[in-house]
Amino acid sequence: MAALLRIVVLLACLAGVASGLWFLVIAFTESVAWGIGCLLLPFPVGLFFTVRDWDKVKVPTLISLSACLVQILATQGMAA
Repeated sequence: MAALLRIVVLLACLAGVASGLWFLVIAFTESVAWGIGCLLLPFPVGLFFTVRDWDKVKVPTLISLSACLVQILATQGMAA
C-alpha cells in the first residue's frame, strides 16, 4: 500500500510541475514582463496574473491545486 501511495505522490508532483510550467508559458506568451514577474515573485505577481487572466490560466491552476490536494491526502495515508 505504501508503494502505491508513493507512486501517487510522485505522479501528483509531476502534474504539479507540469502545470506550473504550463502557467509560466502562458505568462510568458502574455509578455516577457509577466513571465519574469511570475517566475521571480510567484505569490504576488502570479496571484494577480491568475485573477487578472483567469480564463487563460484556469486549467493549469486547477490541475496544480488538485495535485497539491492529492499529495496531502496521499501523504496522510502513508502516515496512517
